[in-house]
Amino acid sequence: MRVVQISDLHLSREYPLFLHNWQTVARLIDELAPDLVLATGDLALAEPDRADDLAFAARSLAMLDRPVLSLPGNHDIGEGAPGDLAPTGEQKPVTSERVGRFRKLVGPDYWSHHAGGWRFVGINSQLFGTGLPEEEAQNAFIANELGRADAPPTILVTHKPLFSEPQGCARPGRAIPQAHSAWLRRLLTRAGVGHVLSGHMHRYKAYVDAGITHVWAPSTAFISTHASHADRGGEAVLGLLCHDIDAHGVTTRFVDDCRLITSDIRNWALPRGNALWTIVTEPSPITAVDSGGGFDVDPDRDARADYSGLRPGRER
Repeated sequence: MRVVQISDLHLSREYPLFLHNWQTVARLIDELAPDLVLATGDLALAEPDRADDLAFAARSLAMLDRPVLSLPGNHDIGEGAPGDLAPTGEQKPVTSERVGRFRKLVGPDYWSHHAGGWRFVGINSQLFGTGLPEEEAQNAFIANELGRADAPPTILVTHKPLFSEPQGCARPGRAIPQAHSAWLRRLLTRAGVGHVLSGHMHRYKAYVDAGITHVWAPSTAFISTHASHADRGGEAVLGLLCHDIDAHGVTTRFVDDCRLITSDIRNWALPRGNALWTIVTEPSPITAVDSGGGFDVDPDRDARADYSGLRPGRER
């Protein structure tokens, strides 16, 4: 069985900054011919109340014409635990309404899926520490799924990794809050789960902790070499992961493509916050249109955009 994992797509119809890369990835997926595609979060470009971005991402995934299982990221439904919210106030918290929007536009935010003699358990990493009813329901789901004595070999799938560093250090915003990741590790160990697949870090990395292989999928959209991001470790590369899975285990390889454009958004990291939050409040010079078999950039967008409010530069 072949499973392709893609992560951190950051798609938008109105601001198709990474549409070229997505089209390249879609072609690459077709060439790899997987039995299943896992989309591990941050499907949408910027923030969770831009519903059209999420709808555009869902439509883009549907065009793959292959089985796809998706999970939400912080850009899709908001940040979870209060400590994960940036002090600049740009990020929005997870709410029941935002979770509901994801479920309506994309699908379930956590799930269990059986294929090829294996079980994939997908969890919503953004719910941990929120205190929402959805968190309580998911915790019961996780405990039940990982407590089954007759379960087949299992892979855990999540947007945020359990840990931001191999030894279990979970910095706010980078990984599942430490108390919850420790709980998950205990459940995974008892259940004999051998693999955890995640995204979020915009890095490709694999390491073993307590007998469990943790793999971070790179982004398909962009990297950042800013100092605040570089200490995450791993490789700042664009691409996807191809997991070949059989009775003997999981073989993972990183797959890149010379057609991908490596955008480094290090200049977005401003002292008072991320420039992306400003970008999506200003007129977009281009937009994506449905051409029937895919999405193309609208060539007439320049004629319609109103740039009267734009300034030539911003103080940093």
